[in-house]
Amino acid sequence: MTGRSWSRKLIPDSQGALVDNLIVDGETYRRYVWENSGQLIPQTEETDVDVLIIGGGGGGGGDRGGGGGAGELIHKENYTISQEVSIAVGDGGAGGSNDFGENGSNSSFGSLVALGGGGGAPHGSEGKDGGSGGGGGCNENNGGLPIADTGVGYAGGYGPVNWSNSGSAGGGGGAGSEGDTPQGGDGYLDHPGNGGEGVDMSYAFGDDYGQSGLFAGGGAGGTEGNDGATNNSDYLRPIGKAGGGDGGRIEYDGGDGYNEDNGTDAEANTGSGGGGGNSSDSTVTSGGRGASGIVIVRFGPI
Repeated sequence: MTGRSWSRKLIPDSQGALVDNLIVDGETYRRYVWENSGQLIPQTEETDVDVLIIGGGGGGGGDRGGGGGAGELIHKENYTISQEVSIAVGDGGAGGSNDFGENGSNSSFGSLVALGGGGGAPHGSEGKDGGSGGGGGCNENNGGLPIADTGVGYAGGYGPVNWSNSGSAGGGGGAGSEGDTPQGGDGYLDHPGNGGEGVDMSYAFGDDYGQSGLFAGGGAGGTEGNDGATNNSDYLRPIGKAGGGDGGRIEYDGGDGYNEDNGTDAEANTGSGGGGGNSSDSTVTSGGRGASGIVIVRFGPI
C-alpha cells in the first residue's frame, strides 16, 4: 500500500495538522493528522496520498438507552489530489438523559464526507440512522441503520423486551460489525449489549492514534440488574469498542438503594459512540458523549 515516491521538496504542506514521519514495512512516510479543521496543500499538479476519514460518533441514549453508533470510516489508497484540500473534523454527539443521544457530525477531506454516527435511542424508541446506527432502546426496538455509502458502517443492536429488573438496550454499530443485542431474561443477563467492533488501521497509519490504532467502534447499551443477578458484576458491564463508551448500569443493592453508573464518554478522536444510560423507578443515568472524528493522511514513501 504505497503512494508515489516524490523528492522531499515536493512533500505537501499543511495547515492545522500534526505532522511527523511514520515507518511502515521499512519505508518512511510523512503523516498528517487533523483533530480539528485545516488544509492539505500539494506541491505538484498530481499528488497521491492514502487517506483515513472518520465521522464523529453518536451519543448514547438515556433511560435504558442504546449505545451511540460510530462515525463512518472511509479509507482511500493512492487518492489523487491536485489542489488545496479543505479538512473538517466532526464533533461527537451529546448523550441523552431521558432522550435520544445526538448524532455525531460529519468529517470531510475535500469532497469525501464521512457521516457522523447515529444517536442511541431511549426506552421505547428505535436507534437513529447514521454512519453506523445507534442502538435500539429497551422494549423491542430496532437499532438505527447505517447510511454510509462511501465508507463502512453497521447497524445498531436490537433492544429486547423490558425484562423485569434486567432491562437492557442494544449496542451502537461500529465500522467492523453490528452492535450486540442483549441476551437474558427476567432478573438475569447472559450477554450485554456491547458496542459493534471498530477497525484496526494501525498497519497503515500507526498505533499512536485512535485506541492503539483502532477506530470507529460502537458505544454499549445501558443495563440494570436486581440483587444477585448475573449482571451485578463488572464482568458483564456493557463494553464499548475501539474507545467507545461503556453502558450505564443500575443495580439494586439488596435494600432500598441503587448502585448507579452513567454511560461513559467515548475516547476523543476515535469516532466511536458513547455509552447508553439506564433507569430505575427512582433514578435515571445519562448516556455518554460520542467521540470526535479524525482525518489522517499518509504521503510517500519519502
